[in-house]
Amino acid sequence: MILVTSISAQVASKYYKPKAILFMLHLSTNKIEALKKRGLEKYIPDVMEGDEEINTSIMKDMAQNFTYCPVYFFYDTCYEKAKAKRWNEITFYDYESLSKKKMLGTNSFSDYYFAEVGYRSPGDQLEVDSLLPRYLNDQFRGDEDAVSTRNYGINLYDEDFNPIKSKFGFIDISLRKRGPLLEKKKFTFEGASKFDEKLRLRFEPKLKE
Repeated sequence: MILVTSISAQVASKYYKPKAILFMLHLSTNKIEALKKRGLEKYIPDVMEGDEEINTSIMKDMAQNFTYCPVYFFYDTCYEKAKAKRWNEITFYDYESLSKKKMLGTNSFSDYYFAEVGYRSPGDQLEVDSLLPRYLNDQFRGDEDAVSTRNYGINLYDEDFNPIKSKFGFIDISLRKRGPLLEKKKFTFEGASKFDEKLRLRFEPKLKE
């Protein structure tokens, strides 16, 4: 386990320049339990495969197209620990975790935003029930082609996991199944470049002509 150094800048404004993004990935824990109770275990591998496809795609797109600040990923099973800032109880992952077995530990963060992919609910507090991966609910209703709308994207939250109540707090993304015509399609996430650009436009000083 690698120890991430403490980040300790002062928060200077309501929308502070982030030194890190703590990106929450979703697992279909509740859905899997529901399938077990209904005797539908045969669908569980598909649910787990969908989780892995989406989470891996998010990490890959962020690795390739987001360079504004470090990004640390964690799973929603650690939501309560993250909200309580019990960092030493959470396993974090970075981009290198995609290619080799690697986990990170830390004792402290500051000047960070939480982020997650989901539907936008302006003004609502993040509740545990809302952490269900609704893109997989769509999948099991038969809507497998696209989850790409103006209401779906990266949501930003402050250090207490309160939603950022402005346009700054939401970034449109694309999450859809793609692939060769005659082969099995996989979920593909696109949105990291928009996220990077939005942060740069807000926090980077404009160059004088």
